[in-house]
Amino acid sequence: MGKRGASLPFKMSTRMAAFDPLRTLGRLEYLSTMFDFHRWSDWSREQGAALSQQGLKAAFTFTAESEASGNPSFFIDVDTADNVSRMIVWSTGDCDITVIRNGSSEALPLPDMPNEVTDHTFEDAFEHFIRHAAS
Repeated sequence: MGKRGASLPFKMSTRMAAFDPLRTLGRLEYLSTMFDFHRWSDWSREQGAALSQQGLKAAFTFTAESEASGNPSFFIDVDTADNVSRMIVWSTGDCDITVIRNGSSEALPLPDMPNEVTDHTFEDAFEHFIRHAAS
């Protein structure tokens, strides 16, 4: 056992001494909530084209910043024999998913669908949307 107040057998760097786990956790939380709007907009456009090639009626639309909201968005519409569906994603990561059965005016309840997406959750949310839209 070393003596109290004895020097360490190695030199501690100032970088290591300045490590603050709470600050680091805050940065990780910030990174986990990031949403690269343009990346996912481009990716969704490609997915919409692929869905159309697979026989689903899918359309991709990008909306520029509007004066009213100042928040650009993109949306994917998927129409099947049974459903009319839309996934809207805003640049903030907010997300709205609606599936309506043909012949009805009521949206289906989708309790498992997110109302916000991040870079880490977008693909899963998109896949859930397509599953509900095509069911």
